[in-house]
Amino acid sequence: MRCPSCSAENPPTATSCLACQVTITPRRRRRSDPVVDSPQTEIYNVQIRKIFQLCLWSAIPLVGLILGPIGARRAYRFWQESSSDPAFQAGSAARVALYLGTLTGVTNWLGLVLILLGWCLS
Repeated sequence: MRCPSCSAENPPTATSCLACQVTITPRRRRRSDPVVDSPQTEIYNVQIRKIFQLCLWSAIPLVGLILGPIGARRAYRFWQESSSDPAFQAGSAARVALYLGTLTGVTNWLGLVLILLGWCLS
């Protein structure tokens, strides 16, 4: 890591410059920076892709009664178990799958309740 004050080269774990003692803050990774994918990252990507597809299938009426809650639960558990791993880069995809599964599950169950209420009241 290069010091912003004196341009001296420092180890990546340094919190202050070894030459001038200025505090160094680590540079945040930008979206344009290349991401080095590890084999574990690819495993996470395959898992979240399957969960996301399950949540997409839950958009089908009546099928979403079961698949919506299952997809939301799997996405939540996957997100909670994997978020502490540095190789996990699918946090936003896991949140979208969680929201999608929850939304489709709730709307399918709400639709079923409204249909049953309409049927019972008529």
